[in-house]
Amino acid sequence: MFALWTFYHAPCCCYCPMYCSLHGSRYLWQPPAILLTHPHAVSATKNHPYFLDTQSSDKNLGGNKSSAVCVSDSESPKITDSDESSLPSSADLFPSSTELIQDSPEVEQFSSYESVSSNILESSPCTSSYSELFPENIDEVDSQPESNSADEKELQLSYLNRIPECSIPLPKLEPLENHLIMFSPHIRPGDAPRPYPPTYRDNWNSDYVRMPCSPQNLYLVENSNGDKQIKSRWDLICQSLRRNISSSEDLEAAILGYNFQFRGNWNFHGLHTFFNSCLTEHERCHFFEEILPNMINMALNLPNICTQSIPLLKKGKDRYLTMSQKQIGCLLLNAFFCTFPNRSIQSRKFRWNTDYPTYPDINFNRLFYGVKNKTSTRHEKLKCLLNYFRRITSKEPSGTVTFHRQFLQDLPKWGKSPKGIRTAIIRHDGVIETEGYGMLQVDFANKYVGGGVLGEGCVQEEIRFAICPELIVSRLFVECLGPTEVLVVTGVEQYNKYSGYSNTFKWEGNFVDQTPRDLWGRRCTQLVAMDATSFRNTTDQFTLASVERELNKAYCGFYEDALPSNLSAVASGNWGCGAFKGDPNLKFIIQLMAASEAGRDLVYFTFNSMRLKKELRDIYNSLTKNNLVIGDVWRILMKYCNIVQNRKNGPPKLLDFLNSISSGDTSQNRLKPEITDSDKYAIQKLIEAVDDSSNTDIEENDQS
Repeated sequence: MFALWTFYHAPCCCYCPMYCSLHGSRYLWQPPAILLTHPHAVSATKNHPYFLDTQSSDKNLGGNKSSAVCVSDSESPKITDSDESSLPSSADLFPSSTELIQDSPEVEQFSSYESVSSNILESSPCTSSYSELFPENIDEVDSQPESNSADEKELQLSYLNRIPECSIPLPKLEPLENHLIMFSPHIRPGDAPRPYPPTYRDNWNSDYVRMPCSPQNLYLVENSNGDKQIKSRWDLICQSLRRNISSSEDLEAAILGYNFQFRGNWNFHGLHTFFNSCLTEHERCHFFEEILPNMINMALNLPNICTQSIPLLKKGKDRYLTMSQKQIGCLLLNAFFCTFPNRSIQSRKFRWNTDYPTYPDINFNRLFYGVKNKTSTRHEKLKCLLNYFRRITSKEPSGTVTFHRQFLQDLPKWGKSPKGIRTAIIRHDGVIETEGYGMLQVDFANKYVGGGVLGEGCVQEEIRFAICPELIVSRLFVECLGPTEVLVVTGVEQYNKYSGYSNTFKWEGNFVDQTPRDLWGRRCTQLVAMDATSFRNTTDQFTLASVERELNKAYCGFYEDALPSNLSAVASGNWGCGAFKGDPNLKFIIQLMAASEAGRDLVYFTFNSMRLKKELRDIYNSLTKNNLVIGDVWRILMKYCNIVQNRKNGPPKLLDFLNSISSGDTSQNRLKPEITDSDKYAIQKLIEAVDDSSNTDIEENDQS
């Protein structure tokens, strides 16, 4: 049984002038009382009298209405455990005939999947039958975890802002100078967006993605007589993929049919191992006879689905791009078949030999590589991607997604900020994408967005891109991120469940995302990709330049031109604390300062570390009990950084230092004699340097 969880939100009775950061439009808005549904509640809430209607039948993509209701505690249904009997078996994944996904005809509700962060499983490329990728009835898949009505932490989380409840009404969807829309925004509710313009319009230049179907995409080929001639590469692509393909070897030959220059260089051993070792003969036949032809048909329909070249989201420019989910799927299918010209690299050292040296690669050739380790995470990623491709080719997706390259020039003077520290909740359990539903979810990004998702990389960012494959398309048009830039993605959908992390990552089945859509047709899921600095030595992060860079980057990610009451909380964690050697205590303070400056609360996930949870909670209590403002915290950090850089016998723990500086007890007096005159002079110079408006550009290491 599913249940509905409600709570009171203190209503505001006054009208407030609101601004839309995208369209600059002004609205008079009355904050409603809020009904917040628990993420575990889905099916039983559809006909509930107090159910929040976020997309009624009279709404459309161009509307700006909103509605919400509030119920009393006595009216709130009780939460019960999910019915485990509806969970899928391991044999559900490969149907004899592909079933369409039946979305609810009524309003969609938040969905979640079984939390697996505490249940790491051993990985094998064949432990999960590949037939699970194709369930006989997708509607029977239960994506819900068990509820825990006694969990006090859930009650705390319920009072934080989430979208769509906290959001201001959306303006009419229409193209602007800095916002390109790749479909006609004037559509009827429930209809799939129609591409715009009606017929293909090409732009073959440095400001746009060079499309595979462009008339200017030419290729030098050699015929049987040894004569060379120039042909349309799109014609070669169509000819190669229209041939009979009944094995992975045939698929390799087809892909190399329009990538002659990579014969002998590209490695397809991983692809062959996947199909020949992980699938039964029946499963292989079903894929090549039923699934692959649908994938090819949609990929080759590119000129009719994406009818204009895609603008590149370049450095130093704040721009938006909104496209339909069908357009994203078509582009990713072309990436799977490696059709994008000059967008393939073998490794980072070859990046500068391409036409797009400051962009990630997008063609999937690296995902097909074979590796010595038989438990390659590439196989699990292929399961995620093929499940996604099966879904979008069996039923046309009808939603939209917005990609926003956010670039800020006006940055805070951290040492002078009078703003107070906002609410922070620290959790050792849960994951960002589940317990952080409706919040601004942080992707611990590489500056080349997606990191190693198309290679062997499989940590936080790569996993998020694998379970939400629509994120991968951003690699096609997003240039590597600068120091004051982030990528904000709104509307991305989750298609896969998973378990494990890094080399234990496993695809765990299909996921039916029931997150509601906003009036533009986007899922109410928002993610920000922001890249941390990679440090060679852990002490390098304790400098003015490094702390300021990370603060500015996090602030860029959390900033939105709206009142705090209309901003969702941030769901984050150990950002840049893995291979990049970030200190979790410092990163927590940095993200807390940035979120507070931006007017957002923070939920911090320590990913099963009770020790870190206690440390961060003590740090937070130390900051808040003394009513410190952001400027105070900045000055304390500068003092601590100076000690780290200058003390040879090791610095005090950050928590101990915070307690000694922020309180007036004897511990502070014990610490004072250890600060020399030269320390004081250096501290003063560091604090004065805050007034320098220049932003130090830190060279970041690429990680794939």
